[in-house]
Amino acid sequence: MFFCAAAIAAVFTSCSNEATLEPNMASINLSITSNDEMTIHTRATQNADKSVWYAQVGTESQIHVDQLVGKTYQPGEKTIKVSSHTNLDAALQANGGAGEAYYEASQNVNLVAGINNISFSCGTAKNSKVSVDWSRATNVAVLSMTNVVAKQTGRTDYTFASTGTSAFFKTGENIECTINYTYNGANKTITKTITSPVAATEYKLVISANTNGSITTITITYDDAFTDGGTTSVTIDAATGAEA
Repeated sequence: MFFCAAAIAAVFTSCSNEATLEPNMASINLSITSNDEMTIHTRATQNADKSVWYAQVGTESQIHVDQLVGKTYQPGEKTIKVSSHTNLDAALQANGGAGEAYYEASQNVNLVAGINNISFSCGTAKNSKVSVDWSRATNVAVLSMTNVVAKQTGRTDYTFASTGTSAFFKTGENIECTINYTYNGANKTITKTITSPVAATEYKLVISANTNGSITTITITYDDAFTDGGTTSVTIDAATGAEA
């Protein structure tokens, strides 16, 4: 009876496997790469974590890439989209609102019966990055940095509460950075705008101050990490909060 039961189980398993394979249906095996980070010095090709990245086949709902295993589709032309997050807004809301680099790519694929090995090269990030550094403004007794608040249409405001931090933003929409600080106990602000930020580009806001007398200057610069676009700076009279 044992051998009979084993034989029956083997036959049942074989039938189940054949049903799961679904002859004449198409399955998908994705390979995804992207260029990591937003600086030319550290950019490197990375393989996507399939348990984190998303895929959308045709009009079906998004799923994690690793969930494609075992799924089958009718052969034919499909548009397949892959992305690091469900969408750009989700990427910007990640990491406590600081955001993360967002990657996506899509292609039209003619699925055939059997396994379809498809490769995606997502290239560089679709959003931009802003880094803030006010470590050079901490050597003046009468001046104290509070924070930098970055505002952009279509994105939740982000507050840089400490120096040496970064956040991600959309492209094309100006980023208004309000620098908040105190001088001799009085609250001061100055605002600078990063105009039409570009994808896969890091803009650096560097704030510094001098120590010679009651007039303190704050220098603000931002630059493109990929190309030498020069430096934009402004000198501020910290005693009045106005540009000198």
